[in-house]
Amino acid sequence: MADDSSDHGTPTRRDYMKYGGAVVGGSLLAGCTGGSGDSSPEGETSTDETAESSGDQSYSVTIEPTGRVEFDEVPETWASLDAAEADMAYALGQGDGLVAYGEPKKLAGFTRWMDQLPDVTFDPTDAIRLKVGGTVDPELFYEADADVHLIDPNTLRIGDGARWSNEEIGEVSDRVGPFIGHFNRTPRPEEYPEYPMYSLYEQFEKYAQVYQQQERFEAFETVHDELLSEIRPELPPESERPTVGMFTGGFKPDEGRFDVRDFIRGGTEGKQYRDLGAINAFEDALEGRSYKATIDYELLLEVDPDVILIQWGAEHPRERYENRFFEPLRKNEFGAQLTAVQNGRLYMGADPAQGPIFNLFNTEMLAKQLYPEQFGEWKGLGEHTDAERLFDRQRVADIINGNL
Repeated sequence: MADDSSDHGTPTRRDYMKYGGAVVGGSLLAGCTGGSGDSSPEGETSTDETAESSGDQSYSVTIEPTGRVEFDEVPETWASLDAAEADMAYALGQGDGLVAYGEPKKLAGFTRWMDQLPDVTFDPTDAIRLKVGGTVDPELFYEADADVHLIDPNTLRIGDGARWSNEEIGEVSDRVGPFIGHFNRTPRPEEYPEYPMYSLYEQFEKYAQVYQQQERFEAFETVHDELLSEIRPELPPESERPTVGMFTGGFKPDEGRFDVRDFIRGGTEGKQYRDLGAINAFEDALEGRSYKATIDYELLLEVDPDVILIQWGAEHPRERYENRFFEPLRKNEFGAQLTAVQNGRLYMGADPAQGPIFNLFNTEMLAKQLYPEQFGEWKGLGEHTDAERLFDRQRVADIINGNL
């Protein structure tokens, strides 16, 4: 660990990583002009130049919004604020390199998913907590002393609980380690500068270049593509698919308030819904609004989705969601009228902060929740036999462990 004193007048760390094309400070955050949608279809990777070698051991990686970052050797330790980046690093065999995370206790859900894979372990308990009391303190980044920060710098400048200055971001970048992150989970707030939004696998490929793990990336991409190639031909015609209402934890049947998400317009958190051709029940009702909105019973009954999914739920015990969400909905005079309630199609949904590992599980889970006649009913996390599973857990574990 680095000295945790507040005197950062001189560089405290490695000189082997430095910014090339991007200048820290204001221009680091500016990004480049471009659209806000995925720059290539889900699961496909871009062909633009992102990793270069100068002929020796050094190399560079270009990622928006940071720009080009040069490395003299592969970084060993990393910090993150979001489970999607942790997922990507872990998939690339870097689980042991975690030194700091936003709120490590929230990675408990991550470890529950990892427990479904044989011969892999992930223990975040010793990671430094970067988000304390609702804020992210720059001083903790010096204490963590990570080689690289898998964080979009704009989330620190604009995101909740941060509000760093450009100078603070630049100093941490120069004196600790660069930022190699990209906010793409949801549509970006208007305060964000404009830069292209990568698909999940485009971002994952950037991290593979950072860690020089292209073979692992390609192996995951193959598993992902094979899963979709098995599922898509079996999907029912669009006219026969159920309509889906996707909600967040702001689902309050007793109060008649429901926070709904538009997964079609969403970023990587909606990937599996789009990949499996899910029909958004609220597409027309939310037209002209944000991708998220709070609705009441009147609109919920008017739309009447065939399936109701609540994010973040699959990693928790069913009883928790039954008591908090589903049973109160069934007991409510309006909620009891919903088609999803009457047909028993209330599900604990996916973890929206997904990298390649979560996405495989989320895709399998959604296929079973929406199309049980084609793929078998969803029974719960870890409740399926090998024959009922849609992807090979051992193959995924082998990739993580480097057995390619």
